[in-house]
Amino acid sequence: MIPALRTSLRSRPVMGAVRPLARWNSTKGDDRLVGPYPKVKFEYYNERPQYPDVEWDDKQSRRNFGEPLHHQYDLIDTWSPDHFSQRPDSTSLRWNLYFIAIILGFSGYCYYTFEGPNFVRRSFPDGLKKSLGDESTHARVDVGWSE
Repeated sequence: MIPALRTSLRSRPVMGAVRPLARWNSTKGDDRLVGPYPKVKFEYYNERPQYPDVEWDDKQSRRNFGEPLHHQYDLIDTWSPDHFSQRPDSTSLRWNLYFIAIILGFSGYCYYTFEGPNFVRRSFPDGLKKSLGDESTHARVDVGWSE
């Protein structure tokens, strides 16, 4: 390098070039690249309380006038696709076991407490055909009523 150029680079204040970067990256680990814009909490607007609980300036979008937007607002506003909070598999297994236990418990209760019908069943000691009479006097499915 040329000595004159080297001295001119050294004479420039180095901190002046770094200060804007410090202003842009005010928080460590913040990769939003939105400058001095405030850091807004990531919150789904559909999960905010509705009209009777809180009075919103924009009731449909559940926002107040002048409220800063999150830098990914299009992902979390009320018009974005619905967000479903995930539950662990153990929760699903537990609720399915509750359901099966209730069904089995109710079935067992019915099985052990049911005493039977409140009537006397018919008995045909000679057989059904003899007890009901001749076959020719009854209705037949294939030919209809015959006498």
